[in-house]
Amino acid sequence: MSSTSPIAEFIVRPGFDAAARPLIEFLGDHRAPGFPSIVHVLQDELPAFEADGHRPIPDDILWQCRFDGGTFEIDEHWAGLFILAEVDADRVIETVADTLVRSGRFRRLARAASPDGPENVN
Repeated sequence: MSSTSPIAEFIVRPGFDAAARPLIEFLGDHRAPGFPSIVHVLQDELPAFEADGHRPIPDDILWQCRFDGGTFEIDEHWAGLFILAEVDADRVIETVADTLVRSGRFRRLARAASPDGPENVN
């Protein structure tokens, strides 16, 4: 990776569903030029990774993803970019988060404990 490659940031936080399963939320403009392709990074890094994408509505993309460690969705729409897992969510989300950081294209930030914003945990 070149030192000028952009580093995208994300947090892992509880979801809004009743189970509060963890999810990955990407910060910043995920549609900006140069934002790393999550699908391509995971394809290079996760064993037996497969992804099938479709557009449930015109401005959204939903990827159904599988790898040796489980399944998850990448949900991209105008309001943000998220990775969600329904089955074994704690383990799957941690595996994906660790993989993103190891790629060198992403930085994981701690959830904000104050209004000042998240802190770097890498």
